[in-house]
Amino acid sequence: MRLIILPLLFLCSLSFAQKSTMTKVTCELDFVYFKKDLSVTVKNQIDSIWDITEPNTEIEFICLSKAEEKKLTPKMHIRLSHMRCDSVLTYLHRKRIRPEYTSIRSVKAKPNRNTVHSGANASYKSFASHTGITSIMVEKPIHWRRYFEQSEELVQDGSCSESKIISSVESTIYGGQGTVVVFPANCFRGIKNDTRVEVVVTLCEYYTLEDILMAGLITKNADQIIETGGMIYLECKWNGKKLELKSDAFISIYFPLQDDTEMKKGMKSFTGKNKEGVLDWEINKDGSVKEIASGDVILESEFVEDTEFEEGYGEEGVYAETDGYLMKTNKLDWINCDRFPNVGVKMDLLVKCDRDVKISFRMVFPDIKAVMGGYEYAPDGTVKFENIPKGQKAIVVAIGITKDKKYFLGTQDVVIGKAHRIEMDISELSQTKMKSELSGLF
Repeated sequence: MRLIILPLLFLCSLSFAQKSTMTKVTCELDFVYFKKDLSVTVKNQIDSIWDITEPNTEIEFICLSKAEEKKLTPKMHIRLSHMRCDSVLTYLHRKRIRPEYTSIRSVKAKPNRNTVHSGANASYKSFASHTGITSIMVEKPIHWRRYFEQSEELVQDGSCSESKIISSVESTIYGGQGTVVVFPANCFRGIKNDTRVEVVVTLCEYYTLEDILMAGLITKNADQIIETGGMIYLECKWNGKKLELKSDAFISIYFPLQDDTEMKKGMKSFTGKNKEGVLDWEINKDGSVKEIASGDVILESEFVEDTEFEEGYGEEGVYAETDGYLMKTNKLDWINCDRFPNVGVKMDLLVKCDRDVKISFRMVFPDIKAVMGGYEYAPDGTVKFENIPKGQKAIVVAIGITKDKKYFLGTQDVVIGKAHRIEMDISELSQTKMKSELSGLF
């Protein structure tokens, strides 16, 4: 990493100014004199400056050196900068930086260096309309989330179950892995109180690390690692339309501890939001989590007679079968029982894996039951894991599932901090073999 950053300190002129509320960074790229092609050094400069730049920043990549401006003619200035900017744009778009975040800046050749154009949604053809020296402008928006490599299809077979409840009756549903969800009466928005309508509830459970991996899930809050005590997907529908809970209605969810799992302090209620193709978990400030022991009451209820729907009704009480966590939440969809572990120093790891299929890269921490995602760092296929805890034992997992049901897997044990870059291989195998291999890792 030092070899990549050092050129930035000497060859990039980093200047900061305010344009509206956006910070501006200027970087002169170190092209070989009078050459248009991107060298490894220039690609490393682009990767590094993009990676270390904070969101809400505008970066200007200057493609003509001061020495070239002095020695070359104005006509050569224009032609060389156009060709170089074309190459830079191609590289940025290969890095999955969307075209709407890139534009072309043009200034008149000497002696009058006034800006004459700043194009939006830059494309290669637009260079024809620029008669001056060009540079590339790239915005890193304040809401930036990197693009994670994803499998083409997620596997959730066997993790979901379906139940039916009546909206006006306090109801309890049970998941196959021990999850219990209690719905109070009249809790759904858009359904009048005491109206007896049938609500279809889908509950998907993800407790084991292999289930989390096979579903393409991760455990992160922004750039922070979080430790899961269990995650679920909870969907409620009436007449095929998804329902939401009333703002003052809270459901109760019991997350049972799995075998050989210890109770952890500081668990909180999180909800999942899809950001750039992956779930990012946000704290639900209105939710709460408490530890619960085996045999403790989850729900105390009067006997309710219901002749139309017998299953899930009529309990005089619901009790925890094992130790676990009891959550109160006013959210549906993706729900996670998590905490922030104390991980100390954080580091990065680069992973290179040659592949012909789309792969999800994950780093699994079995000791703290956490899964982090790796994102595409450079067009050569290098993947980066960021802000991972130094000294922790982890397993890098590369998993791919194609639309025609082909399965690919690669794994490698690492100790964070002992290496900054690793290379790994993947191989094709059956779905059964993949699940068996994943189960054997943890």
